[in-house]
Amino acid sequence: MKSSFAVGKLFGDRQLNFLLVVNVLVVLVATGLSHGQFVDIDNLQSMGSQLPELGLLALGIMLSMISGNGGIDLSGVGLANLSGMVAALLVPKFISSDASPVAYTALFCAIVLAMGLLGGLLNGVVIAKLRLTPILCTLGTQLLFTGIAVVLSNGASVPVEYVDQLSDIGNGTAFQVPISFIIFIAAIIVLGWLLRRSPFGLRLYLMGTNPKAAFYAGIPRARMLIVTYTMCGVLASLAGLISATHTSSAKWDYGNSY
Repeated sequence: MKSSFAVGKLFGDRQLNFLLVVNVLVVLVATGLSHGQFVDIDNLQSMGSQLPELGLLALGIMLSMISGNGGIDLSGVGLANLSGMVAALLVPKFISSDASPVAYTALFCAIVLAMGLLGGLLNGVVIAKLRLTPILCTLGTQLLFTGIAVVLSNGASVPVEYVDQLSDIGNGTAFQVPISFIIFIAAIIVLGWLLRRSPFGLRLYLMGTNPKAAFYAGIPRARMLIVTYTMCGVLASLAGLISATHTSSAKWDYGNSY
């Protein structure tokens, strides 16, 4: 009974049904025109490895938009590039990739995520405490992050030392599925649970749909915004990690078209 109710609720969303039908038609048409090559394993792996960078950045923007009050995060690409660049510059100073590849990979990932957390925290504090409009704040920090990356690299790309474990994040597969795509799906599942099942998600939706009701309900707006934009920063840094490991380099202008 519960399962049938859940299925009915899932397919009761007209917009979701429309998007699902459109995507199925696109796949069918592309498969027919390519004589089946579109769903070839190599092509699917190629698409799966290209999607996560843009997808993770989009998830961050989604979170900021749900928070309401004109929420948006334009600093994602700049923060992603800066995170990968800082890790590429710092890690070789502490650990040799040849002597300890696992430790090298772990420290690289830790620095990238830490940079994303700090950058997102900066956005959240400025928006929540200084009450700056999100679009202005994140446009400014995007220029700040990009400018720092240009200064650190003198405008050139910074190579990322080749380590099997690190390269696998952007180029490896597990059970024929790109590892980067698995990271993207994991991020979707975690965010889906947070937004649907946790008090944080309920409060965030309420803030975005009815700020006045959220205020009288006692929802701590400043803290919620800080946490939300910090999460946006972490998602951007994940995109930066995948980009850096996929190309074995980091540069200030990667992903500008996004």
